[in-house]
Amino acid sequence: MRRYRLPFLVLALVLPGMVGVPVSAQAPWVGFDDVPPSNIFFDDIRWLAEQGITRGCNPPANTKFCPADPVTRGQMAAFLARALDLPEPDQADRFRDDDGSIFEADIDRLAAAGVTAGCNPPDNSKFCPDDHVTRAQMASFLVRALGLDAGAGIDWFRDDDLSVHHANVDRLRAAWITFGCNPPTENRFCPNQNVTRQQMAAFLHRALEQPLSGAAIGVHGYTWPETLYVHADIVGTFEVRNVGSIPLSDVTAGPYTPEGEDYPWGDCVDPKFISGPAERLGNGDELLDPGEIWDWYCSLKTHVMAHTMYLEATGTADGSDFVSSWGKVEYTLLYPIEMAATASATSVEAGEEVTWTITLENVSPVRCTDVEVEARKNATGPSASYTEPNVEVVGNGDQVMDPGEVWRYEHTETLWVDTFLDVGAVYAPDYLPFAWTGIPGLQTAVVNVITPS
Repeated sequence: MRRYRLPFLVLALVLPGMVGVPVSAQAPWVGFDDVPPSNIFFDDIRWLAEQGITRGCNPPANTKFCPADPVTRGQMAAFLARALDLPEPDQADRFRDDDGSIFEADIDRLAAAGVTAGCNPPDNSKFCPDDHVTRAQMASFLVRALGLDAGAGIDWFRDDDLSVHHANVDRLRAAWITFGCNPPTENRFCPNQNVTRQQMAAFLHRALEQPLSGAAIGVHGYTWPETLYVHADIVGTFEVRNVGSIPLSDVTAGPYTPEGEDYPWGDCVDPKFISGPAERLGNGDELLDPGEIWDWYCSLKTHVMAHTMYLEATGTADGSDFVSSWGKVEYTLLYPIEMAATASATSVEAGEEVTWTITLENVSPVRCTDVEVEARKNATGPSASYTEPNVEVVGNGDQVMDPGEVWRYEHTETLWVDTFLDVGAVYAPDYLPFAWTGIPGLQTAVVNVITPS
């Protein structure tokens, strides 16, 4: 595959029906005292301030943003009214419970644009300006404000099925404005959690950043299952989206191993030859239209040294312009069994005994069979040697280690030279019944032997 690339951009397309974008020029942002560059939302908050969508949270000084504070419905109205440059309403005072609120004018503009109907259906005579905005409510606000219509009914998330905002959550996900609340799996949305001010900055930044024109492609990936064990099967799903304004042909995707990565990974399946979610937003022809998403599934056995999957996607526009982008999924591997090793003393006189204790604990919901501990004595000094010590198990009567079970092993020896143990464990977890796996060897602290001078 050719290696021409465009920077990977996560952009939402401005679809038909969007009521506007911010146009006012603002003075350069000088920063908020409570938003350091280490904040993962720093760029989003800076964008929000530079666009004039936020002025701060402590007027008149406005030196703070209050990033972790929850967003109220009144604040949400102000964010959206400024961001979308909503016009003044023909009829003011739409709701009876916002009189005197500093956000009353913004709330009226929001209602006139059809972004909100109220908070007490069917009467809808109130707006509840001081109530906090949940993530699900935020989805409906943004979907109505931006006129998003693709993706409803796809069921992207497993925890929003009972929400009245379910369809709008799906639309927001289809537009790449949200990816979920539990990366890297991203199969939950957390619809009832309150939206913080810094999260709102990220949502608006993704939703309102100017769309790309011309040929462009983007990649976003996530993994399942949610819990990833070493040497278990993992599937990475990469969404390849046309984030530009021109249809793309000859779209393909495949594994990509960046320089410095030693472990390439498994096979990817062309979306045109699999059923199910890969066809949820199209795949009916050979063109990837603007906003359309195709999925590639990539599978492998997780490896102790591999914690990232990469996919590169390419396409052409008008038979000439070539575009490329890549995405990645980072994941954490869990070991069903955790191990610890300690020595009864870190320093002894020559000829004294030391006891090593090795503890195994099954910290997972997975049963492990054929569990064994491997230990080597590593003696350092004039007579350095490797031996297989006689490690005795204390307290386990079978070879099956149930969830939550703890085993203990001991080895006692008289020491004459500085010594430590190399220890490891092998086992067959129930998700991998015919293969053994292991956990990294742990080395105890060196036991220093003091010899007479």
